[in-house]
Amino acid sequence: LQLFILMITVYSIGIEIREKTSREWLRASGKSIVVALTGKLLPYTVIFFVLMMFQNFMLYKVMLIPMQTSIGWLMFGSLLFVLAYQAVGIFCIGLLPLMRHALNLAAFYGILALTLCGFSFPIEAMPPVFQYWASAFPVRHYMHIFQNQVLTGFELKYSIVSYLYLSIFLLLPLIIINRLKSALIYQNFIENVHKN
Repeated sequence: LQLFILMITVYSIGIEIREKTSREWLRASGKSIVVALTGKLLPYTVIFFVLMMFQNFMLYKVMLIPMQTSIGWLMFGSLLFVLAYQAVGIFCIGLLPLMRHALNLAAFYGILALTLCGFSFPIEAMPPVFQYWASAFPVRHYMHIFQNQVLTGFELKYSIVSYLYLSIFLLLPLIIINRLKSALIYQNFIENVHKN
């Protein structure tokens, strides 16, 4: 799901730049990049959140895997996961406003997350540099919440740092917001940089 969130976020913004409809999109939002991004991504947020909750329903109600936390915390963690990956997607397209480059970056980041998040090999057994890198992926923190709260039922205090990490990802778009707005206005942002 993380790959779908990343790629669709990048594509839905990047296609506006590529098809040169981004000025009209920005104009429709009252020239507010925040309103433009919210309007564009909110339907996807709802869809991905529903998918997350459907997967949770399948795990805990249909397959009867024991769930040791409340539905509220499960929903909150799932929503943060979706929003964090959308924020990373916005960061990718803002950093590289040419869609093919941003999609490559997002795909590389998403695939690397699967390797370094601890699903296939325990983080604790990795070299220290990779243990630090693992923190750069929202899925690592979501998995930590999943292990601590959902599977084992630990108190919230054992997962609060992971919730904070997921929240920090939501700040990523602020780093590139002006660059992204310029790309939406000029539409050929990257091409002009290469020509000069």
